[in-house]
Amino acid sequence: MADPLYITQSEIGEFTRCRYKWYLSYIQLITPKKTPHYFEDGSIFHNALENLGNGMSMIDIAAQIKKEYENLVKDSKVMVTQDMLDDYDKRLITIQGMVAGYEKLYGDEYKNEWVLLDAEEEFCVEFLPGVFAMGKKDKRIRRVADGLPYLVEHKSAGQISSSYINKLPRDQQTLTYTWADSKAHPEEPVAGIIYDVVKKPSIRQKVKETRKEFLQRIELLYTEQPEKYFFRETLRYSGEKLKKFEANLKVLA
Repeated sequence: MADPLYITQSEIGEFTRCRYKWYLSYIQLITPKKTPHYFEDGSIFHNALENLGNGMSMIDIAAQIKKEYENLVKDSKVMVTQDMLDDYDKRLITIQGMVAGYEKLYGDEYKNEWVLLDAEEEFCVEFLPGVFAMGKKDKRIRRVADGLPYLVEHKSAGQISSSYINKLPRDQQTLTYTWADSKAHPEEPVAGIIYDVVKKPSIRQKVKETRKEFLQRIELLYTEQPEKYFFRETLRYSGEKLKKFEANLKVLA
């Protein structure tokens, strides 16, 4: 009997985007020498929002973000230079600003309009004999206004352009999550996915601006005008769309 085959959501996305890169990563097992910054930052951002959803204070969340970046410096396998420390400071302040802006814009929903059902819920769905799809959903909530369950997905992007928004309904990850959730909760399928995107800062340090002033300006981007840096879309998939997705998933497997 063949061993079970486990396919992660990340692998599905990699295979869909570039089969050669998938081959290098998942067959040849070639991995980057250093974890890309966007993976590290994304993980810290998700952890912070999970803590926010669990009721942690913004002061404690900021301290936790700082601690996670200090651990990245401590665990670095190369000699740490001043340029690297400056980069860590910028990334740290950016994530703290993102979370502070998110709390300012959406904090009342966490407290009054959403009931958290699950956070970071893992799934493992068998869709062919011995073949499983695996992944982790950000949040499953119940919206008080209509009493319906929703998934919540958090992303960051360099730009939130019209082309980026137009591609969201075809997003492989949200389709996978909705399909997996329908398998885990057939008695109460979600009404949609609340897709939150935060824009990364594109500003540069001015000639006469100190490092401290520059970092403060980054943080203020998100807290003074959060509506310019956050975008929300609610994605909905029909039962027919999910059936077609599963059929395509079987072919892909």
